[in-house]
Amino acid sequence: MLPLSYRQHEVSFCADVSKWSDKIFEAHPELPFGSSEIESFGRGSMKRQDFRVFERKEKGRGRLALCGEVKLPGSQQGRSPFGPALMEDAYNKATRENCQYFFTWNVEHLALFDRSRWDAPSMHERCVWECKLGMELNKPEDITLPAVRVKLEEEFLPRFFAGFADLWLGRKKDFGLPPSDFYVTVLESHLTGPRGPVRELRDYLDSESARKPGFRAQLWNWMAQERQWNVDPSNQKSWREAIDRAARSMAFM
Repeated sequence: MLPLSYRQHEVSFCADVSKWSDKIFEAHPELPFGSSEIESFGRGSMKRQDFRVFERKEKGRGRLALCGEVKLPGSQQGRSPFGPALMEDAYNKATRENCQYFFTWNVEHLALFDRSRWDAPSMHERCVWECKLGMELNKPEDITLPAVRVKLEEEFLPRFFAGFADLWLGRKKDFGLPPSDFYVTVLESHLTGPRGPVRELRDYLDSESARKPGFRAQLWNWMAQERQWNVDPSNQKSWREAIDRAARSMAFM
């Protein structure tokens, strides 16, 4: 069971997302969405859906347009939006609500699925869009950072709802990537996402090279001699970029 502090962070974050989303819907009447809510129990279930969006209607609330699961960075399920258990849970909840579109989101990376395609043989056919924040988040507390909140409210959510509107209104069928690019994205999400091996290895290489001059010298020699990278160990930015590149190379190999 997740600790109470994590659940409080998640509920508070979803409440903020709902508030920001409603402001976007109010400011943009051309969008086909009118309202959102959080923490609703799904039909015939005691499981909660983290976030839901409803179609715009002149009076009252329209039909359910979108539902999904939010898992914060730093949690086990927040490593990737393509975790099988997370996707299956979101699909089952959307099915109970007869909602065509559903998402999985670890704040850093959102995957949007079309439930009508769920029986397709490959995942890239089910996923109609994957939308990235463009910032690295490693723990639940990162979602409270002012820069993250501004990016979410002013850039990510408006971009997402504009794109989702095109899908909802039938102007586009999907924003899907070619299969080869999509599966690279899925692999990278597991390896380079929050709590992924790339970030853990990068942090280890960084701390060890800072503590042990001999380790730093060996690492630099491996970069320069074996990998033939142009690295300036006296330049912190250059060194940090090289360590990130080394972690990615080792993890992917």
